[in-house]
Amino acid sequence: MELELARLEQKQIPELTKIMECAFDEDTKIRLGKEKGGPDGYEMGIF
Repeated sequence: MELELARLEQKQIPELTKIMECAFDEDTKIRLGKEKGGPDGYEMGIF
């Protein structure tokens, strides 16, 4: 298997932010029993 990294483009940030927010929120639900949560800025794409 080969892994290739590519530089993130500004136009990709909104869609990737949605994915990141869902992932952090789901982990928070499972681990902490809270509806939402993550590091500062996770829901705005600035994390």
